[in-house]
Amino acid sequence: MKIKRSIEEVLPIADSFVEKFKPFCEKIEICGSIRRKKSMVGDIEILCIPKKIRVPVSKQYSLFGDEEYTEITDPGLMEIIRGYKILRGDLDGGKIVSFETPEDIQVDGFTATSMNYGYIKVLRTGSAEYNQYFVLPRLKARGYRMNGFIFKNEIMVPTPDEQDIYELIDSEFHLPEDRGQMSYYY
Repeated sequence: MKIKRSIEEVLPIADSFVEKFKPFCEKIEICGSIRRKKSMVGDIEILCIPKKIRVPVSKQYSLFGDEEYTEITDPGLMEIIRGYKILRGDLDGGKIVSFETPEDIQVDGFTATSMNYGYIKVLRTGSAEYNQYFVLPRLKARGYRMNGFIFKNEIMVPTPDEQDIYELIDSEFHLPEDRGQMSYYY
């Protein structure tokens, strides 16, 4: 069970994780109820685009004599997280990992790419009701399909920025702290 704590208590802890993770991320931000400036928060949500490193696939070479490589998440990010009690998720390439701090605060780390960062940022900022009753129905009504990314006619629609989502649903941008107001749902 999540214990709600004051934003004043949790924000410095969230900021410290952003600073620890930053060297291993192309982009990183605090989302969730902290971003919505709620006075009481139950967890820390962090969204990032992890840096990737190239590693050889095998000792074999391609037909053209080049060594084959694959990209993986920078292991430095996962090494930091491994120092905490893992609650759920895949440390080696998943889209979410949850862990617990020594202060018994749950941290949910979410990953995105440059192609879906704006979409994931809207979802992870929330609120859940805002997404369920405002954002997602409007995307669906305009013929978009969502599956970690946004698609229209089976073609991925890039959403690198949060503003891209509001353009897709033909809406003005809503400040995070206003994303729980019932007037948006009607």
